Amino acid sequence: MGKFLKILGSIVLVLALAIVGMLAMAFGGRTDYPIVGDVEELQVAFADPEWGGEALPEGMWCDRYEGSHAMSPSLLVAGVPTDANAIVVNFNDEMVFFLDEGGGHGAIGFWVQPADEIRLPSIPPNTRELGAEIFVEHDPLIPFGMMGRGYLPPCSGGRGNLYSAEVLAVFKSEDDPSENRLLARGYIALGLY
Repeated sequence: MGKFLKILGSIVLVLALAIVGMLAMAFGGRTDYPIVGDVEELQVAFADPEWGGEALPEGMWCDRYEGSHAMSPSLLVAGVPTDANAIVVNFNDEMVFFLDEGGGHGAIGFWVQPADEIRLPSIPPNTRELGAEIFVEHDPLIPFGMMGRGYLPPCSGGRGNLYSAEVLAVFKSEDDPSENRLLARGYIALGLY
């Protein structure tokens, strides 16, 4: 009987996760910019020396697991096309199917000016108040805002999940979303937690 209950519990858990995932996709907003022409490759690196892409720096996870100062990493982005006016960073948990792309842990945008290299600042978690040059593209893809707003730091409880950022150089119209387009993209592994 005990084995049957374990199997039943596993099935219920998988179904619950599937339902949560479908709700997240239905009510969340994945970052989506049309591709027009060739999409260039961005070079993305950490600006913060404490980030290295392997284990997360101490305390850089959600406060649910006693994260102490969970700011996003500051990033250096090169290869940004001159017609890009914004960079959108999709924060993802690659081990959870509905949080593994498109900004599952939130998507944050930065208005930018053309430059050889652009430094994106660290941002605090769970807020939409980020200043005039930074905007929330969309909140984490977790239904009903259960896990905060804006950037959701890694929050797996130390299970070894891989967290990453997809970095998009875009043209983002402030007036007509039909003019939006993806110009270049890059990727960086943030680390395991």
